[in-house]
Amino acid sequence: MVIKRKSFKYLFLQLCVTFCISYILSSDLVGISNDIKDMYLYYFSYQFLGQDISIIHIIISIIPMSVMISMFADSLSYELDKNAAYFFTRTNKRIKWLLNKLVEILIKITLVDILLFIVAFIFFYFLGYKIIDFKEFICIAWKVLILTILTQYILVILSNLISIKINSSYGYIISNLAYIISVLNFYYLSSKNTVLFKYIPFTQQFITVQDNEYIDRSIKYFSKYIVGYSFSEAILYDFIILIIIILIGIKQIRKTEFY
Repeated sequence: MVIKRKSFKYLFLQLCVTFCISYILSSDLVGISNDIKDMYLYYFSYQFLGQDISIIHIIISIIPMSVMISMFADSLSYELDKNAAYFFTRTNKRIKWLLNKLVEILIKITLVDILLFIVAFIFFYFLGYKIIDFKEFICIAWKVLILTILTQYILVILSNLISIKINSSYGYIISNLAYIISVLNFYYLSSKNTVLFKYIPFTQQFITVQDNEYIDRSIKYFSKYIVGYSFSEAILYDFIILIIIILIGIKQIRKTEFY
């Protein structure tokens, strides 16, 4: 499993984004909470519900995802451009190759996110946040991590499949646009007090702030949520979207001619 030099550049950028945005967001919790789980929730599931919509809020919400998409947006097209004709004329294992690459991308995203969560913990600690209740922290942190990984993975796979069909630039642009539109729709529909916003694609990481007994609802940033919408439902919804995208990818790789 080779990690390109470009990925390290984006990893450094992602770390810088984490430091800058978490520092900005931490000011919102000053005097409200010093619980590190609240800072985890606020940063990794940032959705600006209950706040006025603004360019700054939108940028803060989309930049971490955009950087992650950039890091892995051309993972498939890069290898295909190098040796697709040689590989696929000598074997008839396109589907196996695709699935192996998708697993490899998932592993890389997971490793990057685990690293970011560890670095974030250290940085949040230096900002003055601490673990108040270990059980509550673990419960929130692992759910945030899993939903973050799944959302990033879905968007990265979407970007890669578009890159194969068209080119990597379009893959990156379309995936980012899809995410921005989803974030804006999530905000708009949530303001209408409709449960429809839980079905918006690419936003299930926001659902972490939903029906969870360990979330402090006295904090205004977590006060709006969907009663009865569970973590398992969010996982199931993400898996359905992921399976659909992968099936489309398999169909696409079968029909694509490589030269």
